Amino acid sequence: SSDLPDVEFRFEDRRVLVECKRVLSAERTLDAISEGIRQLRKTVNPSDGELGLVAVNISRVFYRGDGHWEAPANSDVREVLAGMIRYFIDTIRDGILRKKDTAATGAFFYAAAPFRVEGMGYTPARSGMFCAFDLNREEFLARLASSLRL
Repeated sequence: SSDLPDVEFRFEDRRVLVECKRVLSAERTLDAISEGIRQLRKTVNPSDGELGLVAVNISRVFYRGDGHWEAPANSDVREVLAGMIRYFIDTIRDGILRKKDTAATGAFFYAAAPFRVEGMGYTPARSGMFCAFDLNREEFLARLASSLRL
């Protein structure tokens, strides 16, 4: 059924439902989050303590598949990518915070791309970051984030 979430798991004895979206441009991000929230409203039962998340793959916002990013020698490419994701979130944070909804706790922004590190060659990197819609739920998302392995 199309009413099933893309991903479902249990964390701290709570059911977590996830809708996954991929965006090709920064301008589409907030619309994609809204669409994910609409889907979560059909499946998440907040009164049972269930939580909804929208996972947004923003790799294509940064990387169009025609090359790679350059990184200076001795770079931690995962940290470079995390900084790019953090900057991206900051540019749309006001719009994200307006997404507060009982069915959706927050968004998880994810990106993966190749880097060419000076003096080292090509290396893949991936990173992700949670952003709460409702700042009261940030602690739960922080615990969830610390248990994730990307």
